[in-house]
Amino acid sequence: MTAIECDCYMLEALMAIDEFGLILLNEDLEILKFSDGAEKIIAQPKETVIGRSIREFIPFEFKEQHEKYISEFVNSNEETLKITRNHFIPLMTLNHELTKAEFTISKHRVSSGHFLYSVIIKDISDKIKLEEDVELSGTRLRSAINADEMTIFEIDYETQKISYFGVLEELFKDADTPAKFKELIFQKLSKNSAQELYNAFSEHLENKIPISLEMELLMDDGNSNWFNAYAEMLYDDYGKRLKFIGALKNITESKIQQIKIEEEIKKAREAGEAKTKLLAAVSHEMRTPLNGIFGGLQQLELFNSNAKESSHIGMIEKSAKRLLSVVDEILGLENVEENHEDIFAKEISIDEFCEKMIQQYDSYCKTKKLRFNVINNCEQYNINLNQHQLLLIVENLVQNAIKYTPQGSVNAVFDRNENGLLIEIIDTGIGISAENLKVINQTLLNGDDSLPENFAGSGIGLIAAYRLICSMGGNLEIISIPNEGTNMRINLPAKFRVNSGNKVCHIQHNDVNNDDDSAVSVLIAEDNDTNQAVLKAFMDAMNIRTNIVENGLEALNAYIVGNYDFVLMDIKMPEMDGKEATQRIRHYEKINKLPRRPIIAVTANALPQQMEEYLASGMDAVVTKPISAPHLYQAIDDAMETCDDLNSQAEPYAAIA
Repeated sequence: MTAIECDCYMLEALMAIDEFGLILLNEDLEILKFSDGAEKIIAQPKETVIGRSIREFIPFEFKEQHEKYISEFVNSNEETLKITRNHFIPLMTLNHELTKAEFTISKHRVSSGHFLYSVIIKDISDKIKLEEDVELSGTRLRSAINADEMTIFEIDYETQKISYFGVLEELFKDADTPAKFKELIFQKLSKNSAQELYNAFSEHLENKIPISLEMELLMDDGNSNWFNAYAEMLYDDYGKRLKFIGALKNITESKIQQIKIEEEIKKAREAGEAKTKLLAAVSHEMRTPLNGIFGGLQQLELFNSNAKESSHIGMIEKSAKRLLSVVDEILGLENVEENHEDIFAKEISIDEFCEKMIQQYDSYCKTKKLRFNVINNCEQYNINLNQHQLLLIVENLVQNAIKYTPQGSVNAVFDRNENGLLIEIIDTGIGISAENLKVINQTLLNGDDSLPENFAGSGIGLIAAYRLICSMGGNLEIISIPNEGTNMRINLPAKFRVNSGNKVCHIQHNDVNNDDDSAVSVLIAEDNDTNQAVLKAFMDAMNIRTNIVENGLEALNAYIVGNYDFVLMDIKMPEMDGKEATQRIRHYEKINKLPRRPIIAVTANALPQQMEEYLASGMDAVVTKPISAPHLYQAIDDAMETCDDLNSQAEPYAAIA
């Protein structure tokens, strides 16, 4: 055994632990020795390769390329040739698969003057596959980042280097240090975004909360680009900053759409506010003269005994009520759209409600030769609902039923079911065809403002009723047969309470003179002469002593020096409005530890948000114009009872700040 062979065996033993292979070649590059490691790497048995040329194991397509390296080495004076992973040699295995290998070939001159070659071989197929996968993954990641319009950045605090790639590479090309990157990013940010980033970065350093915010970058072309930014600091075990990594995602297109939507919402809100103000103004201006009409009619009814004149009064009153109902329907639509919380729900006697229905429609139905019946199957109960809304719902549907019933009857049935209150308006009228009923239901579901033109009437009453029902959490079911009649079924969620009898009113109709100091007294703040006359007449009917002032400032001064049982307060007045006057009265009561006196708003402002304001200012009830005497008396009675309850508490003004 030659010394070279001994060296090879020793080298092979050493390399076996690291999965190297050793091949010994003669001068013609024929294989003399083939180690176990080489057998494993090339997957060729020793007995099949000994005596064969190493060139046989190089695939044909690579022969020319690698023959050049080998020939140059054999003919050169170099003693070692290293073929690394950059110029690896593919070798053909027994199964005709390729093994990618690194070679180190060394020359050895023997005594005969010939050369032997020792070849150390290492399989790098897995390494190359891993590198290719990593490179491919990097390519895919870069493609995904570019496709998603992102930028990835990393600041290395140890090397003071910054790296990034993505859509903003060109923007950050000169930012090669953390300091330059910081300077550039704050230079490009809008003022608001720069402040937000500064705050977020400060909080991140203090509390370790990752930065996540929207940023507006001012581009070189003068346009703004919006990005979602996410970043965080990485620390070592000792709290030293290592790296700051983050990502920016371009959201410009979606942000522009969002800004447009917000602008449209703002315009719509402004338009809605303008519409609300217009409706409030129209309502106020219509209710004020209607108040004079209703007030005068109620006084005429009290003192008139002529049957002919009474019929004329009744006709005027019906026309005025119809005009008022149109105003309420329009406002009802607006109020439902605004979705105001119902803070006006109160306990209603169903029996009293049904009595009012009979009084309102019985005589009218008789003139049309129709039977009008109100059937109350829950007369022993009171129910907690918004009485005004309930009245509008029933009135709209009853009026429709009467209008389209040429003969027969209209019945209003009140009953309980598992959901609450069930009201059925049943008529024997012309009915609705299946096709038209489908159109009506679809119109209501879609929230359209009116029924198609080929339907009789504008449909505003039905739509207003439907929206009010929905706003109260209920539903409306319409059942109809042409030429037989229609049944409108209203389901409203409500709580029932057994009626324990009528309440005792604080206001009594006493036969006493207004000059008597023992009589109930009221301070009336009202600037309109007609409304003053109406309110005074209502108070005179109950023998209540009155003092009338024309603005809120006079009301405040009169309240301080006078001793009144309650106050009727208009809202829109010169010098000082009713809301401010109420707030000042409540403040005066509080600092002087005086009992709370009832203040009832008497106003032509009928929108729910306005009523909420008045109650929040310290008023105890709201009565809208035109004024109904029974409603006014009931409101005064309820307000007195509320104040008695508050005055009995330790701190009656705790809720008023």
